[in-house]
Amino acid sequence: MTGLTSLYLSDNKIQDISFLPSLPGLTSLDLSYNQIQDLSFLESLRGLTLLQLRSNQIQDLSFLESLPGLT
Repeated sequence: MTGLTSLYLSDNKIQDISFLPSLPGLTSLDLSYNQIQDLSFLESLRGLTLLQLRSNQIQDLSFLESLPGLT
């Protein structure tokens, strides 16, 4: 699945997103309405241009600094 560019996982009660670095081609990712706390795994997805994170349990947003393509 390395060619996958968009992934919609909204409203799935997801807690663990450690699998996302195996999808380096992602440009659009929707993780809204889940139970995610740790987003450090997103640091390797430097191609992201769209990231939706509404209604999660995020405590640390420092990973955003490593994603220059987000607007």
